Amino acid sequence: MRRWIIIANLAALAVLLLLLGFAELLRDDREEVILPVDETAIGTLQDGPAAAAAADEVPAGAGQPEETGTPAPPVEKRDVLAESGALLEFGDPYLRGRGDWFRERFASLRTELPGLEVPGEGIYETQVIRDPLTAGPWLEKLPASSVVLRNIAEGQIVEARALYTVAGVKPLDLLVFVACSDFKAQIPNDPMDRVDHVFPGFEKAESCLDDPPKLKPNQVLAHEVWKPALLRKGTDIWFIHELRRKGDCFYFMYRLVKSCQPTNSYTQVYLATGQYAVIPSESGSIVLVKSYYNGQSIPKISDFLVRNRTNSFYSAISAFLAEKVPTWEPSERVKAWREGLGVED
Repeated sequence: MRRWIIIANLAALAVLLLLLGFAELLRDDREEVILPVDETAIGTLQDGPAAAAAADEVPAGAGQPEETGTPAPPVEKRDVLAESGALLEFGDPYLRGRGDWFRERFASLRTELPGLEVPGEGIYETQVIRDPLTAGPWLEKLPASSVVLRNIAEGQIVEARALYTVAGVKPLDLLVFVACSDFKAQIPNDPMDRVDHVFPGFEKAESCLDDPPKLKPNQVLAHEVWKPALLRKGTDIWFIHELRRKGDCFYFMYRLVKSCQPTNSYTQVYLATGQYAVIPSESGSIVLVKSYYNGQSIPKISDFLVRNRTNSFYSAISAFLAEKVPTWEPSERVKAWREGLGVED
């Protein structure tokens, strides 16, 4: 009996030795880090609440798995010249529909531009239209008040077209000059009396423009004044200019924002819109201008005078651009606006 007790004790001792051996094999062989006094695993302890807060902080990225997936694609920079919608949003259905109609007409002209032949002296054409010009099924839905407005605004329209080249000038340089300079106040033979511009971020109530529109990066407000003169009433007009690009064609469209009448000697302008479309050429730029205007009252007997005066106006502009654009030094505000476009021609 005693022999069995001895055998059992020996067996128990053998099992105990085996367990101790496995425990030694499983023991973590990393050295234990003994931190000096007043230090923690995340830094030196300090007195006060700030120290407690620091002790609770977790290093950036701690405990988070490393990112191994495909990095997010870079965000594409928005092309501010790729706009395609309305220059301004109007509540009146006629003004809204008229704007859409003119934009489609201007787009068609841009399509024709690359195939046009430009004579050395340019082409300047003007006609006076005495019947409403806009068309389309949208007209059938106009309320009576909008129909009255259309008949007034389109009862007499001066339609002008100019096609010419400007040597030694790039398209974007030319359009920035046209949209942002006061060249209309400098051209010989009947210059404007005042031309001012308002750039994005500087909109404020001025003249009769009590509520100026909030401008997009590619837009500029223009204030153009012709004082009353012999056989002509004055005009005081606010325009919006918007610069755009499609392919090789840079263009800017303008549209009447508000017509002011500071005195009875100033006429009410009902319609004023147009487009300058420019493409590069071997010598510089090819320019196609289209404009529509209804302001001054024109007796039929005076149509030929209007045609001659308008053609002379655009002919003077083409010569002036060729002379002034290459040496023009824009203001700091114009430079900042152009840089904000983020494009080069």
